[in-house]
Amino acid sequence: MPLGAILARAELVHAWPPAAQGSTFGGNPVVCRAGLATLRVVQEEHLLSNAVLVGDRIQRRFREAQKALPIIGYVRGKGLMVAVELANPDGSPAREDIKGLIKEMSARGLLLTKCGASSMRIAPPLIITEDQADFGVDVILEVLGHDVISVTGMIAAGAQLVVFTTGLGTPVGSPIAPIIKVSSNSALYERWKHNIDVNAGAILDDEATLQTLGERIYQEIIEVASGKLTRAEILGHRELAMHTVA
Repeated sequence: MPLGAILARAELVHAWPPAAQGSTFGGNPVVCRAGLATLRVVQEEHLLSNAVLVGDRIQRRFREAQKALPIIGYVRGKGLMVAVELANPDGSPAREDIKGLIKEMSARGLLLTKCGASSMRIAPPLIITEDQADFGVDVILEVLGHDVISVTGMIAAGAQLVVFTTGLGTPVGSPIAPIIKVSSNSALYERWKHNIDVNAGAILDDEATLQTLGERIYQEIIEVASGKLTRAEILGHRELAMHTVA
């Protein structure tokens, strides 16, 4: 039941002539009764203190993850209204990354939206529990760090160079070995040219064959192994992360 209210200083309210301020959600006896019942639940179930407790926990977990995941920038919020900025290595907003990352989180059952240039807006209901909040944060951190963890694992196993395919776009690099990024579709490549080394979507666009694309990737590997910088290296991506072992 929609219900709206407005608060203003007396001198401002008295300056309005009758009917100057209206609202679709201005209220009626039924929705006002529902509003009072809602306020009672908020008080009786201590939902405001829960918002502070769980909201602080969410922010703390993202701040603790910043060292392992440099893409996590400024974390801010009040209660259960939290924003987590995604940032490039130079500190600029990761505008090209956030849409793909939020789409991947949605595919895993977590609905988020962006706010500002490159921030994730996290605004769960007041009744959320700490366990539920932890689950949501786990999904986000897994999406932000899964590719980094995978690449780190391959390098730990002995890989001297990694060819990394991506369909959504992941800002991944490594301080240890070069990462050649290959996009699976041309839409991503056009949007993310600055951070993609090879466009495999050319096959779908009939601009390359499997043979010619394989030769293109092979040539890129030879050039990078001979000293050519990858896009990730040029942009300064040096992510490194490992799964924690309990």
